[in-house]
Amino acid sequence: MRSIRFITSIFFIAITFSNNLTPFITYAASEPNKNVTKEFITGICTKTSNPSLCLDVLKDLIGHPLASTTFSTLVVRPMTAAESRARRTHKMLQDMYRGLIDPSSEVRDRYQRCLLGYDDVIKFLANAKRYMRKNNDKQVKTYASSAMKRADSCDKSFARPPQEPLPLRNANQKFKDLCNIIVVICNKK
Repeated sequence: MRSIRFITSIFFIAITFSNNLTPFITYAASEPNKNVTKEFITGICTKTSNPSLCLDVLKDLIGHPLASTTFSTLVVRPMTAAESRARRTHKMLQDMYRGLIDPSSEVRDRYQRCLLGYDDVIKFLANAKRYMRKNNDKQVKTYASSAMKRADSCDKSFARPPQEPLPLRNANQKFKDLCNIIVVICNKK
């Protein structure tokens, strides 16, 4: 009876432990002597919405040992860049909102919705980062995708004239491109 409980406990622990691991703790544990190549990074980046931005963000990984390149190692660079871009875009929105001269209530509402959206974006990225530290690719993907959708809703709020200011449109696009890199890495298995 004792041995059955012991075996059951070991089996339960093994199943629980394996279910909590991300599907790709390392991309190439079977090839410990190889390094990250430009081709490896290009393989990820060609699937993104902005491959040149992706290559720029991930290029510093080239030459690192492939076996030590974990999910978190790949995601941390675009995550940090996305957080920085979100904070700068939020600040830009605040400045634009404060600088409105006798705007219609509709225009003020658009900026206010975008500001609130970027408050959410920053929270979503904080959650994604928390899950990144736990190597939970599914939750990272969920929160990064949610952040992208909130930034997209800011763009959509300017669908009718007056148009979205070009600096805001560009900042939103770069932010969405950075989040897309995170999502693509989460999809890579």
